[in-house]
Amino acid sequence: TLGASGGMAVVCGYDVVRQTSSARKSIGFCQQKDVFFSDLTVWEHLVYFGRLKGLREGQVSDQAAEMLQAVELEEKGDNLPHELSGGMKRRLSIALAIVSNPKVLTE
Repeated sequence: TLGASGGMAVVCGYDVVRQTSSARKSIGFCQQKDVFFSDLTVWEHLVYFGRLKGLREGQVSDQAAEMLQAVELEEKGDNLPHELSGGMKRRLSIALAIVSNPKVLTE
């Protein structure tokens, strides 16, 4: 990890050095390449990433279901990533990036 050499960076009002956790939670990152866990289903990916982003147990299931619907993968929740087409994998990547409703989305 590189340390700051000077200046200040703020994301959504959070100082990225002093309020790193809050700054990270406000950012969604959509990978350009597939970076899925081979042994997690589509649903498990959404729950895992939702929990990483700080969603509580009660929220994460609702949000995961909403994301599946938003990217039209409702029928694929029990599938493993290797069972998805390329376009479906891309949609899953988008869902993972926005599962916590970030204010900033990057690629």
